[in-house]
Amino acid sequence: MDELNNLKAELKAGLEQRAKDRKLGRADAQAIMKLVDRAETRQEAVAASRLAFIYRAGMYGWDPQEDKTPAKCLRRDGRLSFPGSGLTHQLIIGDNYDALRNLVPGYGGRVDVIYIDPPYGKDSAGRHAGTNYKNDHTRESLLSMLYPRLILAKQLMSKQGLIFCSIDDRNQAYIKLLFDEVFGEDNFVACCPRKTCEIIRKTADDQLQSVFDYLLIYKSTDSVIAKDISGIRKFPYRDAEGDYYLDTFQNSGPNSTRTARPNLYYPIYVQNDNSLSLEKSTDTIAEVLPEPSSGDDGRWLWSKQKFSEDHHLLYYDGLTIKRKRYSTEFKDVKKYSARQAWLDDQSLRNGNGTKMLTSILSQGVFANPKPVELIQWCITLCPDPNATVLDFFAGSGTTGQAVMEQNRQDGGQRRFILCTSNESRIAEEVTAERLKRIMTGSGYDGCTDIPWLKKHEPYGDGLDVFWIDNGE
Repeated sequence: MDELNNLKAELKAGLEQRAKDRKLGRADAQAIMKLVDRAETRQEAVAASRLAFIYRAGMYGWDPQEDKTPAKCLRRDGRLSFPGSGLTHQLIIGDNYDALRNLVPGYGGRVDVIYIDPPYGKDSAGRHAGTNYKNDHTRESLLSMLYPRLILAKQLMSKQGLIFCSIDDRNQAYIKLLFDEVFGEDNFVACCPRKTCEIIRKTADDQLQSVFDYLLIYKSTDSVIAKDISGIRKFPYRDAEGDYYLDTFQNSGPNSTRTARPNLYYPIYVQNDNSLSLEKSTDTIAEVLPEPSSGDDGRWLWSKQKFSEDHHLLYYDGLTIKRKRYSTEFKDVKKYSARQAWLDDQSLRNGNGTKMLTSILSQGVFANPKPVELIQWCITLCPDPNATVLDFFAGSGTTGQAVMEQNRQDGGQRRFILCTSNESRIAEEVTAERLKRIMTGSGYDGCTDIPWLKKHEPYGDGLDVFWIDNGE
């Protein structure tokens, strides 16, 4: 009997914690606790506790009418905030639920673009249901965590608003059902597969490598989606071989490091006539090595032998090596539609996100940060060049950079609001630090040795940083 009572106490403590975390309504938690108390066996107690994880439309463990706690105040951080010569954006540090509740009074119905990349969960319901992410989110807790935040996000969306959600292939179906419930199936726009890496290879006898994730897109009832986002693949250059465009020559796949493929890390020498060679000579004007990747040296796509055979298909642009890809390579591929449903451009690979973040912070902070170009693509689907853009799972701050880069390219006046926690000091040491470096050209400690600055000018905008005030 003591063993059963101990189990009941443990299960009830878990229910209490879920209620505190707003993953379960207080009334629901109390009702389930009563069922646990009445259980006569371990099996009955466990079965009763699992009612907290039931997933059904309209519930998801949270009742928006029951949360009567006042919204927490925002406290501006004068140390992390800085002025700029252009627009001023916002970074809110703390629980994104509290951040969203705080934003609703001032920004309700005024946010035009929302992009989120929520933490994909792990799951114990068999190996095929599990994910590749080592965090504390089960699939059930991922859904119940997202639900109240999406309810608030819907309140923030303008009549022309769009919301985008990146999600992996194992959770996509569940998250889509959740979005259908909150935003309405009639407002579903598309589920775009995105190719996350370049190389496809078998990883086990009975498994194929997963090389896609998905981008869910939903709209407000009156939204209009821009129609001139992408067109037929362009080949802007021409030589004796035909029309071509320039693509990366550095590998950006899951094994993109020197450690993974040491034979594909080697110097390439640029001669004074811009030709490329494996041998250094008196005519050599530059030595080019792969850029760092995931905290290690990067590596090229080709072996030395293939380089020797096909180096005439490569081009040095003054900074790095590019490969020419001719129109004849795509002659059997159907022309792209007016809007790409399959996001397979090289610029949209995760490897580009990793390289970008490393060039700014000089370290690989995330294994697969989303590339700036992906979020730019999302932003341009909204035709308003003065849109307000929100990301409440901001992570490394890619959305902020995407907004400023798109403004730079088309002269827009978009503003961003980023929300992120400070777990492991990520908001201070990654999100804010990244924004400070790309907006002003220096870090908070005055550091200016930033590889990104060799190819880019600082954006010049300002940032207001706020903390969720917990009253401590």
